[in-house]
Amino acid sequence: MSDRRLDEDWLAVVVGLVLFALALLGVIAPGMVP
Repeated sequence: MSDRRLDEDWLAVVVGLVLFALALLGVIAPGMVP
């Protein structure tokens, strides 16, 4: 197992989760604003 490859996979997962969270927030936030 290569540590570099593991780090790249971990980074890809983190970036994906952050983008997903931002997209979800962009959809939910406008509905919560009065």
